[in-house]
Parts: sequence; C-alpha cells; structure tokens
Amino acid sequence: MDEETRRALLLRLSGHSVADIANELGLPDAAAEALLERGEQELAATPHEPSPMLQTAEAFAERRRQGTFRSADFTRPLVTALARELKPRGFRRKGASIFREAEPGLLHTVNIQSGSHFFSEPSLTYGQFTVNLSVDVQEVFDFDVSTWAGTDAGRFGPGRGSVAYERLGFLMAGEDIWWPMEGDPAASARMVLDGLESHGFAFFEPFGSRTALEDAVQRAGRPGISRPVPLLVAALRLGRGDRTGAGEILREYVGRADLAERHRSWVRDLIARLGL
Repeated sequence: MDEETRRALLLRLSGHSVADIANELGLPDAAAEALLERGEQELAATPHEPSPMLQTAEAFAERRRQGTFRSADFTRPLVTALARELKPRGFRRKGASIFREAEPGLLHTVNIQSGSHFFSEPSLTYGQFTVNLSVDVQEVFDFDVSTWAGTDAGRFGPGRGSVAYERLGFLMAGEDIWWPMEGDPAASARMVLDGLESHGFAFFEPFGSRTALEDAVQRAGRPGISRPVPLLVAALRLGRGDRTGAGEILREYVGRADLAERHRSWVRDLIARLGL
C-alpha cells in the first residue's frame, strides 16, 4: 500500500470526513473518495492480525457497549488539569482546546482530540486521545468565512484558520501517537505537559507574529496545512495592514495558468469581497 493511501485510511479511521481528507492530501473530493475505496479493498484482501492499537480501540468499544466508558469522562478532567498547568503561560481554555494569543488574532492552540466511535465498523482510535498543535490566524479563517456562514462554526477560534499544524506525537517520536484513556486523567495531563515542555513549545516558538509566520511559510512551503502558499501570505499581509501587498499577491495568483477554474473563480470572488 502506498503512503498516500495509508495516510488517507488513517485519517478516515481517525474520524475525518472525505472533504477533510481531500483538503489534507490536496485532492478533489471524488479522487479522495476513490483512493479510500481502493485502500479499503486492498486492506480487506490482505490477511493481517489486528494491531495493538485496534485491539485497544475494540476493548474500549466493548466497555462503551457495557455502559462503563465514555471518552468525555476522561478527556474533560484531562483538559481541566492541563489548562490549570498552562494558565501561567498565558493559555486559556475553550472546549477541548487550550490556547494563547501571541498577537491579536494569532493563536497558539493545543487541542485534545478523542478517537472516534463508529457504530457500523471498528474504529482504530476509540478510547484513545492525541494532541494537535496549531497556529491559527484570524485572516486565514476570514478567507473561508463564506464556508462557515450561518453555522455554529462561524466565528474564529482555536483550531480554525490554521497556518501551521503538527501532532505532538510526531514531534516527540516521529510518528502519530494515540494514548489510551487509562488511569488518572491528571497523570495523562502531566504526560502531555512534559511533551509540550520537551517539544511542543519549541514548535510554537518561531510563530510568534504574522511576520515570522510569513517568513516560515515562504521558506518551508506549506508548514502542515494544504492551503496554497500565496493565499497564506496574502492573508498574513492583510493582517499586518498591508492591503496593497495582499491584493498584488492575490491578483498575480489568480492569473496562474495551472489553477482549476473553480478555484480561480473563488479567488476572484475573494478579491472582490475584500475590496482588493
């Protein structure tokens, strides 16, 4: 199985929608759906023993059926304990996220993600949690505001408008780590805090301003997010008050011959909406 297919299946098993997977892989929705279908067929045809991760998930699913386990009973006290430890560093809590404002409208976000439970199929991650780190910017969210209009997600906040994104497990060990929801949630909070101290805060350190973010985006391409670089740079310049620079970037970008017509139309509408 190739790496793109494996990644798509892991994202699906982690609870991501087809649209999320398409966005993450830079594919049209139909191509992502076809990739998932091929991967599932290949996986079904391959004899294999259940992985320890899946065995853990199925054990927690059985506890759920027996009424002895709910993810929220573990994650709520975990997030509460972690928020208490991070408060002196300027972080505050919103739901399952803990964030601080490095600049107005520029957030450093730590998010506790619970593994999804599916009634129709086994989940790879149920009864486990992972830690997402993101740098979120108001103007990047605003570029997509028409997508959120009229929904509960219509306001900027932690985890929305991401420019840079990483999983704490990848920073710590070079792989996607999901930790079982076992034992004392406060002990898990201390483990997460240790990971932030050793690796997580260093991830945020270069992204303390929009200027620093723009430099990182232009050096590294797309640091953890699948939006095109010109859109990110234009949004960051707009956030710094450089409307002229943002408009020039977007007008040059919309003229590129390699853009899909649907995307080109969206960028034209964006330029008009922003008055650039």
